[in-house]
Amino acid sequence: MAEHDGGPVREGAPSQTLSRALTLLETVVEAPEPPTIADLADGLGVHRSVAYRMLRTFEAHGLLRRDGLGRVHAAPGLAVLARRVEQDLRAAAMPHLTAVSTDLGMTAFLVVWDGAHCLTLALSLIHISEPTRLLSI
Repeated sequence: MAEHDGGPVREGAPSQTLSRALTLLETVVEAPEPPTIADLADGLGVHRSVAYRMLRTFEAHGLLRRDGLGRVHAAPGLAVLARRVEQDLRAAAMPHLTAVSTDLGMTAFLVVWDGAHCLTLALSLIHISEPTRLLSI
């Protein structure tokens, strides 16, 4: 990211305002602890009123929310946005997972890392038609 007029803007981003707003959103979802408006404004290098307007817009769209202490959290609207991406990813991956599962005789998984945990988006189970012996070592 580059500094431009006091706040971080991603290289090649044609809209400084949108880039800052998306950086605010990324900051909230990646923060180890929910940030405050002051934390967000400082991180963006903007006045608190600018960060507040961005936050209010995200709240209006259901993407962010504030708790009783004023800390900012991801809101359920983010899951709604991500759902379609996950569906497309699953649909694209299933033929490949099925082929790998069939070829290897094993269960195959599509897993993504969310920064803290692995999230299984899809899996292809093998179907065993004959008895299988388990080998223990």
